[in-house]
Amino acid sequence: MDEQIRQIAERLRGLRDAMELSTAEVARDCGIDQAEYERAESGE
Repeated sequence: MDEQIRQIAERLRGLRDAMELSTAEVARDCGIDQAEYERAESGE
């Protein structure tokens, strides 16, 4: 399970980087708090 979470978190960051978006922009577009998005992207 931890490996799957790590892979998903890695994919989130890769897609965000490819689209040249900040964590704040992605969080806003998803309707969540920036800190919450950053936790998801870090695999927490």
